[in-house]
Amino acid sequence: MNKIVHVSWWQRTLLYLLLVILTCNRSVAGETQNALDGYWKGPLQVPGGKLEVIFRLVKLSDGTYFAAMDVPLQKVSRMPVAVSVHGDTISLAAEEAGSRFMGRLTPDGKKIDGTWSQPGFTVPMLLEFVPATIDTNPKARLTPPYREEEVLFTNIPVDLRLAGMLTIPAGKGPFPAVVLVSDAGAHDREGTVGDYHVLGALGDYLTRRGIAVLRFDDRGVGKSGGQASTTTVPDMVSDVQAALNFLRTRPEIDLEHLGVIGHGEGGNVALLAAAQPLPPAL
Repeated sequence: MNKIVHVSWWQRTLLYLLLVILTCNRSVAGETQNALDGYWKGPLQVPGGKLEVIFRLVKLSDGTYFAAMDVPLQKVSRMPVAVSVHGDTISLAAEEAGSRFMGRLTPDGKKIDGTWSQPGFTVPMLLEFVPATIDTNPKARLTPPYREEEVLFTNIPVDLRLAGMLTIPAGKGPFPAVVLVSDAGAHDREGTVGDYHVLGALGDYLTRRGIAVLRFDDRGVGKSGGQASTTTVPDMVSDVQAALNFLRTRPEIDLEHLGVIGHGEGGNVALLAAAQPLPPAL
C-alpha cells in the first residue's frame, strides 16, 4: 500500500512540474525582458586608471537572482554577488571583496546609475546592459547556482557502464534526490527532442529548488555503453535501479527521500522501478 501512495505522489509531482515548464515556455520569455538577466558592465574609476567590472545576473523562478562578478584586469572571475532589488533600486554586494554597488535602474531598463563603495573608497559608477553571450550561442550559459558533476555508474548484473550528470543544490545537504528517465527511444541525458531539452530543463528546475538530480544517457547513447536498438523496458528498469543504487552511495543524498520521475514511457519505467526490491523512498 505504501508503494502505491509513493508512486501516486511522484506522478502528481511530475504532472505539476511539466505544467510549470510548459507554462514557463509561454510566459517567462516576456517577463525576463523587464528583468535584470544578462551582463551589466561599467568602468570603475580607481587611482591611476579604470577597471572594467562585469556583473552576470540570472533570475531564478522564486524571484531572486543568482549573480557573479568579473574584473578581468585583476583576474577576478565568477566572484559570488548578493543581489537585492527594491523597486528600481539595485544593490550588488560582493562580500568576498568587501565591495558594493548600489544604483537606480533608468526608465529604459538599460542602465543602472549608482555608486561603488568599499572601505575608504566611494566613487560614482554607471553600469550598462550588454546582451549576454547566451542570447546568440545556444550552447553558452551562465554558471548555474548549483554543483554539476559528470558521473559514471555500473549496472552490475549486466556489467554495463552508464554515464550521466548529477546536479546538487548549493549547501551541505543531505538533499532529496530523483532519477530522471527519458521517453521511448534513445535519448541523451538532456532528453533532447529537436531544440528542446525536457530532462535538462526539469533537472535545472528541481535542482534550483533544493532537489539533487541524476539524469543519464540511455544505453548506446552519448557516453553510456550498450545497444540502444536492443534495449527493452526491463533493461530500462534495471538501469534505473543502478542509478538509484549509485545515489545511495553519495553522502549528499537523503536516502529517505529518493524518487524517480519519468517522461512519457519513462513514467511506466518509474512505476515498475517502484515495484522492485529496494524501491524509491518517500
